[in-house]
Amino acid sequence: MGQCLEDRHPDHHRVVTYPVRACSNSLGPVPQSFSLLPLGVQPSLQERGTCHEEREALVTDGLREKRRFRLRSIGQRSRGILPTDLSGRFPSLSDLASSSATSHFWEESRGLAAVRVHARAREQPTAVLDNGIRRNGIRPDQKPMEKKFHLKIAVTGVMRGEIAAHIALAFYENLRGTSNQLSLVLGSSDSELGGTGAPLAIGRKKYDLAFANPAALARMALLGKGFYKTRIPLRAIGVFPSWDRLAFAVHESTGIRSLEELKENRCPLRVSTREGGKYHSTLFAINEALGAYGFGFGEIEKWGGKILRVGNPSSKERKRQIENGELDAVFDEGLKSWGVLALDHGMRLLPLNDAVLRKLERLGYTRATVTPGYYPQLERPVDTLDFSGWLLFCHRDLPNSIARDIAAKVDLARDTIPAHHFDGRQMTMQEFCQGGEAGPLCIPLHPGARRYFKENGYL
Repeated sequence: MGQCLEDRHPDHHRVVTYPVRACSNSLGPVPQSFSLLPLGVQPSLQERGTCHEEREALVTDGLREKRRFRLRSIGQRSRGILPTDLSGRFPSLSDLASSSATSHFWEESRGLAAVRVHARAREQPTAVLDNGIRRNGIRPDQKPMEKKFHLKIAVTGVMRGEIAAHIALAFYENLRGTSNQLSLVLGSSDSELGGTGAPLAIGRKKYDLAFANPAALARMALLGKGFYKTRIPLRAIGVFPSWDRLAFAVHESTGIRSLEELKENRCPLRVSTREGGKYHSTLFAINEALGAYGFGFGEIEKWGGKILRVGNPSSKERKRQIENGELDAVFDEGLKSWGVLALDHGMRLLPLNDAVLRKLERLGYTRATVTPGYYPQLERPVDTLDFSGWLLFCHRDLPNSIARDIAAKVDLARDTIPAHHFDGRQMTMQEFCQGGEAGPLCIPLHPGARRYFKENGYL
């Protein structure tokens, strides 16, 4: 019986050695060996210069994205990137030589495995399951060596930092007895770690995980709209619930009932809003919404108004200004922290009209409604932008095994992770992986995370 050996492709895919008994002639003349590699994956140094044949085949992965593969004949040995099916079985040799069979196995897979083929042995291949269980004489307790990693989580804000810390602590057992590391990288919302900067940093692979606040910011980056000039291939691990709305509140004494009237009357308002730089996602959203009406903070100042900036929505300074009548308006998110106070002191929420909401939706935002069910002071529902959700996201290229582990650690720590529903209830894993009113899942799940959720009945 042939022995199943294991090493790694330069791109860190698991490599399993296959003893070969026969090879299909569907490839033409049977080469001494062949390999199937994704386009863009370079051969190792010892393989370079030995490739004398290339073929291409289109296959489809679980996300239904077409990817092109190269079929190579290489010297005395070969390598290939092929998936396993759901049972962990690797393709047979006839499957290996058939592009249609390759496509079938790819569609049914939940990850990639690299296969090396030798043309001299006579035994049937043995298999290694993706979860490390080996068959055909290989001990079940022999686990494959995992790739060393240093996982970096970028986070801003105290509450998101607390969530990240719970995930990091849940990872401790994975780190015990290894040289692997996990780092929490903390920064302000004006840094590249937060706001609109986080997707850019993940796109450059400077960090492995980050939070999008609001969740829709990740969709904007995926689409390459708004702040982002190119598409960034992001994937979600899940979304932590954090109910929120972007709101435009104006005092009743101004007589203003819409943002159109505000522009038309050129009202010199004293507006409380956020301080921040170019990466501040709240200011970006406010500017986009006001800009759709044809004005901004600069125009309000030209009309004689004043912009009063605070560090966060629940600022004590803002609370004092509302209570003392020192403000005419509040343009901000974090409505839970100041909405009741503002409404009780004579402010009303202004709606965003349908044309503006459609324009913002094309950028990746989602619309939402503030109803009297949330705030009984309201006479009617108010349409505005959803600012909910702390979406935990990564680059599309994050290994499936790591994405799956992260999903598992969130599940392990879910009872200790604070949730921020409007009514204060706890987060469920179904909500984390499917999204909800307190946080939309607005980009695709990473295949590794999706696999964990399906295995455990959450999807």
